[in-house]
Amino acid sequence: MPRDKSENNWLEKILEKLDPEPRKNAEQIWKEAPKTDDSQHVPISDSDKEDIFSNIMAETGINPEAENVHHFESNTEYASRWKWIAAAAVILIAAGLSYLTIPINHTAPYGEMVTVTLPDDSRVTLNSGTSISYNRLFDIMDRDISLQGEAYFEVENDDIPFIVHTSNTSVKVLGTAFNIRSWAQETDNETSVVLTEGSLSFYPEGQPDKYVILKPGEKSIFKQSSGTPTQPVTVDRERALAWTENRFAFESMTLVQIINEIERRFNLDIQVQQEDVLFDTLTVYYNKNVTAEQIIQDICQTKALSFRKINGGFVIED
Repeated sequence: MPRDKSENNWLEKILEKLDPEPRKNAEQIWKEAPKTDDSQHVPISDSDKEDIFSNIMAETGINPEAENVHHFESNTEYASRWKWIAAAAVILIAAGLSYLTIPINHTAPYGEMVTVTLPDDSRVTLNSGTSISYNRLFDIMDRDISLQGEAYFEVENDDIPFIVHTSNTSVKVLGTAFNIRSWAQETDNETSVVLTEGSLSFYPEGQPDKYVILKPGEKSIFKQSSGTPTQPVTVDRERALAWTENRFAFESMTLVQIINEIERRFNLDIQVQQEDVLFDTLTVYYNKNVTAEQIIQDICQTKALSFRKINGGFVIED
């Protein structure tokens, strides 16, 4: 009988990940493959299915034990798909599967914001200096993404969980919208999450049992020294997302965090000579069109400091 439409669509999604020449070769192999019917089908044992699955995962660099990898169940609905997985494995290896091991990376340059549409049609807005990466089988075997920096996610609903990994935490959702901030230079490797729509689970990387559940308008913070996320608290969503509209909102943030943000957003170098003030906290809010010089001037007035311009930035001093 003809190949099932859903089987062809599933293979098509994999083939779309290949470069034009390997894709052409793979399509030719698939075209020449015999069209089997159920009378010709040789049952595949559960152990053989897992071997095939593990081999595909090994070739693509995906950990088959990861919680977000989508395994096909041993039931009637998925039984026929396994013969096409076996065929797909042959096709992909013949087409040069090493290409699929190269991650896809996106970075927002300093001084810019970048919006990325993912293969599942989810949207990610990257703050200045932020980077994300994911594997080329994203939306086929998993929806796994790594983040360094700050980004706002608008996640499409799907049966496959959407998981964002930072250096020390994970956020797990199905379909929702949230902001996550996780800069490498943050004190105590701090990561924070603010939920705007839906629901999410926030937990230390590799420890999903230590989770907290956030509701819209809530925020949770994880610090390396604490080992667990804080209990969610209600925050001002508009201020939490101010950066997405090119505004500035600093809520009880240290001076070093604020300086780092100004450097990224304006692509500047700012030197602070009075190191004893770096961990003082400030709460300030600016609308659009504020300049870096205006923010620095206000900071200096508040902390009884002075500043001067230098090539490519500023020096803050006593």
